[in-house]
Amino acid sequence: MRDDCDRFWDDLVFCRRDCDCDCDECRRRRNHDRDFDFDDRRRRNHDRDFDRDDRRRRDHDRDFDRDDRRRRNRDRDFDRDDRRDW
Repeated sequence: MRDDCDRFWDDLVFCRRDCDCDCDECRRRRNHDRDFDFDDRRRRNHDRDFDRDDRRRRDHDRDFDRDDRRRRNRDRDFDRDDRRDW
């Protein structure tokens, strides 16, 4: 495919040898690649945030389990003390 510049364009991939070309097609393809890179970075950041949230959720559950265990142990100790009074 040839446009208003004399550079060779493939239908799927374009040659990045000359980034200084200012024709419309070169600009359009460079911007498309830049947008694609941004989207890819955004996707990775989103995954990282999701992992972070998941880790936070697991930590919260672990803390809750720990508190629950502490509460049960406290109740058990209280029952023991109560039995001693009888």
